[in-house]
Amino acid sequence: MTKKLYLIGHPVGHSFSPIFHNELSCIRGLDYHYSAIDVLPDEFDAFMKMFRQKCHENNQNIQDSFSESTNKDTKDIKKGIQNTQKYTQNTANCNQSIDIENCVGFNVTSPYKVQIMKYLDELDESAKKTSNVNTVVLEKSILRGYNTDIQGFLHMLNDNVTKLSNKNIAVFGTGGAARSIVTACYDEKAKNVDVVSRDINRAKKFIDEHQKRYKNNKNQKFTSSKPLNYEKFNQNNLHIYKSDENLLKYCSGNSIFYDIIINSTPLGVKTNKKSLVANEKFINNKELFGNEEDYDNAKSLNIDFDLISNRTVAVDLVYNPRLTPFLKLAKSRGCKIINGLSMLMHQGSLAYEIWTKQVDVIDDMRRIFQKWEEE
Repeated sequence: MTKKLYLIGHPVGHSFSPIFHNELSCIRGLDYHYSAIDVLPDEFDAFMKMFRQKCHENNQNIQDSFSESTNKDTKDIKKGIQNTQKYTQNTANCNQSIDIENCVGFNVTSPYKVQIMKYLDELDESAKKTSNVNTVVLEKSILRGYNTDIQGFLHMLNDNVTKLSNKNIAVFGTGGAARSIVTACYDEKAKNVDVVSRDINRAKKFIDEHQKRYKNNKNQKFTSSKPLNYEKFNQNNLHIYKSDENLLKYCSGNSIFYDIIINSTPLGVKTNKKSLVANEKFINNKELFGNEEDYDNAKSLNIDFDLISNRTVAVDLVYNPRLTPFLKLAKSRGCKIINGLSMLMHQGSLAYEIWTKQVDVIDDMRRIFQKWEEE
């Protein structure tokens, strides 16, 4: 019987994971199939309640349990099951409903890397360290969470000859991916890591949680951090993503020089109509963007990329498209740019090893990526 692997998130239509993991299984001669499931934010809890209930029933028919149950969660669980088929019908790469009986694990992507934790039975040390999960193993009805993002991120930087040690870094976002990125920055002894959020209190809480883990480690060189709120740096009427716009205003206009700016938000992803920031003087030439959609997104924004140093490394965890508006603008300033494709390759390889107990998966995965890029 084919073993099933999944990606759970929203949106997932842009994801390359099903392509790469299924090709990897073919190369390795393993009977695994990987699919993506798009779970809407207001239905995630119902979906996971259904998943857990099914996992813990020990082959008992879940419909029988519905008829016997009268508690409030029953309606939520039914809703999760009813919506599973809807997820797979309406989303690219989602070509089947979830098969829990043959499921051995799944990846978790934005926006559920933190929210998933309350539904897991056990956490690996990697997940405990970052307080977020991107890989789940299902074994004997036990759901165990892992985090492969930290190592994936560090391997990506290594591929691009970029180090975090003693660097000034700005990170967009306070979600699950940001937790992994900031943890990696602390572990690698970055000099300073500033965190941006639309909500200054969220950014402060985010930093406090990270610093508490490191203040008690006498062997850890302490990394300074501060939460940033950008309304005071830009009084213009900005759209909903004004924190990210003002981040670059802050990075360019203040005395601190950022060696690395990292976007851990989904802004710029192919299925997201919003993008990161741009100064109009750099986008008058449509050829820089290559298409009308990216051009129109950027033209409505007002951040002055002219002040961003060409010594700054711009990292965008988004990999589809490979050149986001943010990276295109950074490239126009002469910055070194890195997209998230290499991170996907590395974290995906590590997840596959956890699920399948295979070793040295990265060599095969790298060949798949190279072949795909050549095509």
